[in-house]
Amino acid sequence: MATWIKETDSAIYLMEGGYYLERIFKKPRANGEKELNIRPMHEWFKRADAPGGMVVAVGVPGPEPQPKPGTGHEGGGSGGMPKPQVTFIPAHPSNYRARREGFKINTIVFHNTVAPVQSAINTFQSSTSQVSAHYIIDRSGEIIQMVQDDYCAFHAGNKDVNDRSIGVEHEATPAQKGFTPAQEKSSITLIRFLLDAYGIPKANLVTHRSVRATQCPSLIFGTDSEFQQWVMRNF
Repeated sequence: MATWIKETDSAIYLMEGGYYLERIFKKPRANGEKELNIRPMHEWFKRADAPGGMVVAVGVPGPEPQPKPGTGHEGGGSGGMPKPQVTFIPAHPSNYRARREGFKINTIVFHNTVAPVQSAINTFQSSTSQVSAHYIIDRSGEIIQMVQDDYCAFHAGNKDVNDRSIGVEHEATPAQKGFTPAQEKSSITLIRFLLDAYGIPKANLVTHRSVRATQCPSLIFGTDSEFQQWVMRNF
């Protein structure tokens, strides 16, 4: 089925039929204008079914488009918590498995990137890296989704964990350690949604170093004790 683009007051959508496949939110500016991160749109036009038309519905009353079932954009879990705004920038298909082989999502793995966010994006989009994560949260608080929730991202270095988990990266470098306030707020919002959506107990919110021999996420939390205190305060 052919794809097309729809613009509304709040976002631009990559549409297929009556549902959206991907969405880019507009961010309000102080002067009343809105800005848009167009990086994900580059990928839209690389698709075999690249969009060939566009509908502009700015200023037109009506509901926002709904996500196509199975795309990983659906909001609301058992408690009906809405999914936070995300920018979808797809990882290279060689860096994830487009199925979970029957495994249920029951774990969230907390990571830090070590390098700036664009470097992490480039790595996840490389055809040779064999690594990805479902989400990256940058220093500004923007949530970037690179792998659909129902796909298996290669983030933990442990197949058993990858099969059952969602990986959440946080931009941090040796020169920029710890959360920014906006980043922490987005992290809490996203993780609360994921816990709710998949019925994950907070005991299964873990650090990367707890499932593999690594220092990650030492640029955010120096010890797992600090991480667990943060978990207890926020979830």
